[in-house]
Amino acid sequence: AGSLEELVEAVERTGLPLLGNFESSWDLPTLYLDSRVDNGLDPSELKEAVRPPLEAAAASAVDRFADLCETGGANPCVDGTYSKQWDAPVERFVAGEAAGFWGYSERLHLTLELLRKAGASADGLRVASIPLGSQATPLLFTDAFVRRKGCEAEAACDSASTAFVDFINGAWALEEVLLSGDAAAVGKEAIPRYLLPATRAAFEIEGIARDPLFGELRPFAESGYALPNLGELYERRRTSAWLLSQELAN
Repeated sequence: AGSLEELVEAVERTGLPLLGNFESSWDLPTLYLDSRVDNGLDPSELKEAVRPPLEAAAASAVDRFADLCETGGANPCVDGTYSKQWDAPVERFVAGEAAGFWGYSERLHLTLELLRKAGASADGLRVASIPLGSQATPLLFTDAFVRRKGCEAEAACDSASTAFVDFINGAWALEEVLLSGDAAAVGKEAIPRYLLPATRAAFEIEGIARDPLFGELRPFAESGYALPNLGELYERRRTSAWLLSQELAN
């Protein structure tokens, strides 16, 4: 789907819900920011976009997206059910009770694990960026390594921290982590973790380049805009509460 209208139509055509957890102080504000960009906001202005009162059209789009979860007069995505049952959206999807689910890319690890246990194929799995307006523009945020104050001036600390970052961003370590090589080493089934790597070079590593789901994720890593890492993003808990009480309550 290239727009929210197309997404709503596609999901409703299946007669099944689209699942995810809206009671999250990270997911909900970032969906709202996605909606701002998908409804025309320049990504460079995102830093000022998260503080309530929120922009009505973008908040309404998130509300409409949340409605796709409703089944039988209830909405487990909004009422806290999936905050307590974190894996339920994936479990329901694998059981054929949902058109799809949304969330972090690593949810694909559980999806494959459950599909294999059920003896089902993963060949039909597809990954898409959620359109929350007239377009689907992926926004990304990433974890980062932070050195303590003064580390750079201390030879041992500077050397050790630099060596660790070089190691963990190297091809061998990335392949081990992303493809669950540590699980294979102890005799477990090695299902990739499907963490979205922060370096484009990771997608060139042989095992990752061959994996079809990493191939589905690659365009988002290459074309996504960065979420702001300063300022108003830290209003996210207040933003979540506002969206839940003002837009998603009914």
